[in-house]
Amino acid sequence: MEAPPVVDYGRYGTDPGPVSRLIALRNTDPGRTLQLTSVTTDGPDAERFTVQAFPASIPPGGQGTLSIRFDAAGGTRCWSVRLVIESNDPVTPVTTLGLLASVGCTPPLPRPPLASSPPGTFGEDFTLSLTSPTPGAVIVFTTDGSVPSPDHGQLYTGPISVNRTTLVRAACGVAGHFGAVASFGYIKLATALRNRTSPLPILVVENFGAGSIPDKGWTTAYQTGAGLKQKPRQPVLLSLHDRETGSGRATLLGASSVSQRAGVRVRGAFSTTWNPKPYSFETWNEDNADHEVSLLGMPEESDWLLYHPHPSYDTTMIFNTFIWELSRQTGRWAPRFRYVEVYVNEDGGDLDVSNRRGLYVLVEEVKRELYRMNYAPLSADGSSGGWMHTFNRMDPEPENGFPASNGALSPQFFRTAGPNRLLETRANVAAQVGDDLVGGETEGGGDGRGQGAGGADDRSTRLDQDVLVRMTTLVDARQHGRDQRAGRRW
Repeated sequence: MEAPPVVDYGRYGTDPGPVSRLIALRNTDPGRTLQLTSVTTDGPDAERFTVQAFPASIPPGGQGTLSIRFDAAGGTRCWSVRLVIESNDPVTPVTTLGLLASVGCTPPLPRPPLASSPPGTFGEDFTLSLTSPTPGAVIVFTTDGSVPSPDHGQLYTGPISVNRTTLVRAACGVAGHFGAVASFGYIKLATALRNRTSPLPILVVENFGAGSIPDKGWTTAYQTGAGLKQKPRQPVLLSLHDRETGSGRATLLGASSVSQRAGVRVRGAFSTTWNPKPYSFETWNEDNADHEVSLLGMPEESDWLLYHPHPSYDTTMIFNTFIWELSRQTGRWAPRFRYVEVYVNEDGGDLDVSNRRGLYVLVEEVKRELYRMNYAPLSADGSSGGWMHTFNRMDPEPENGFPASNGALSPQFFRTAGPNRLLETRANVAAQVGDDLVGGETEGGGDGRGQGAGGADDRSTRLDQDVLVRMTTLVDARQHGRDQRAGRRW
């Protein structure tokens, strides 16, 4: 049977008189008639809520209506009462709803609930208790990843049995107000992993059986990137286990150092054909919006990359990280990074040895931000500030179609006006005399102007980059570097 977990009669300054609410009950069993045997209220002053009518039976797949009346009878207080429905439902023979009302009482704004066990991994089944730090508040929770609300979820009435990988999302509510959601993720380990430790931090990516992480499907037929469409990010739980101070090793079993909801998808072009695959992810809040977190001591941000230094192309597995660190030590900017051991579970079962993807690099995504590349955006007249440029294939069509976030109406080549590249034209403007044609992206552009080579590209910076590129014989960078220098005055 499906029913709203909470029925809110509202908040009143004075006695409103009798107030009735109709509650929809749905029989989710397509082959069994639902028989309601009892509907009662329970709790302090439960007599203020009266069961007026309820259906004796609900046909398979059908809906019935329950009528409950609230009458303060001159009283003033905040009410939180349970409505208990007993039926022949073989799965949930007892369904409990919360009834809320307030007369002459202002309940405090509810804070997020607390959990008895910290998020992380586990081996043996356990029970999870939720508590509300707000007196008189009810708790509504879900275990399928959806957002709990007065109309969706289950009313918390007692400990939750956790016997498989589960994401518990919960929120507290009082009359007239529902609070923020809190998530608690628990990943069950197969026996073979319960004693697993590593000299590297361990990162688990769990998508609760949602299938393969989205991949835009690049092949050699899409060398330029044209014709591809970006895929939406898939919601996942990240469980990060850092190294312990004493042993210097990370332990997979137990509480997470960081447990965080995120959105992930496969990134890259040719590298997407590798196994293991590279990923980009955004750390999310409970509304799937960017939420900045600090990972392994790196400054707080929401955009991160995970790439596997594939030994077929990177025999030492340090090609990129070596040059990044060398650049940083010469005083030039480079992304921070940490080596991690990664597990990716896409099948919904217990985390097992087969889910191990091996050595990855967790790295900051390059973007204009205070703790990433900190520079002023390009001014309106182009005389100060700068913008970011990437040399790459065209981005795929954005997941929501065109126009892109920077105004582009089709896969974009970014152009700048004038021999000194101080002015900027709109996206996809036809060729102009004096322009330099460079590859660009339809998504991104830290200041919303698209991406291009800009004011930060001074002579000493380019010379330092050229030295590092030539020292490492990085073919792609040398080729792109010639493209960038075309038409440039030194």
